[in-house]
Amino acid sequence: ASGVMTARLQSLAIVMDKLRYVLRVPRSRPNGTMSYVDDESAPPPLQILSIKETLAKLWLAPTSLAKRLLSCLNIHLNKEQQRRMRALISSDLEGTSEIDRLASLQKKLLLVRDELRQLPSTSAAYHHAAADLI
Repeated sequence: ASGVMTARLQSLAIVMDKLRYVLRVPRSRPNGTMSYVDDESAPPPLQILSIKETLAKLWLAPTSLAKRLLSCLNIHLNKEQQRRMRALISSDLEGTSEIDRLASLQKKLLLVRDELRQLPSTSAAYHHAAADLI
């Protein structure tokens, strides 16, 4: 198990290094060509989110993962499936504290995953693959 964890951490480090290379900030030179700011001054590609930011990015914001998923799924679902997914995704998170809402978010994401797994795959959409990502 520790070998698997080590391999995963090494893979993550390689991916992060590649992301840092790709996400360099371009800067224009006086001769009109582009160069990149050195890696030290570039912002980190990942950052730890607060619970509030996590809730917003995954569920609450208009551009959240859940809302984007729903908009992408709409063309692949019939009316009844759309209604069920919309009801599931547009329902509020339970709890008053941020920790309770985060636990509710986790349960909702698992429900969305289970719902996606129940949808039949078509030639244009493999819902089980989307479910595996959640």
